[in-house]
Amino acid sequence: MPHAVRVIWPPRAVRSVVGEGSAFMADLAYALLLVGVFLVLALMVRGLEKL
Repeated sequence: MPHAVRVIWPPRAVRSVVGEGSAFMADLAYALLLVGVFLVLALMVRGLEKL
């Protein structure tokens, strides 16, 4: 049975260039995206109720 290969992503070079602060910004952007999607869905449901 082959040994499991541990994949570290992103590569160390990319992490050093991008920095740790970008992880926080990515999390914040993802949270805002989720909130935006739910707002759009709620507005769509509200619009369908008015039909």
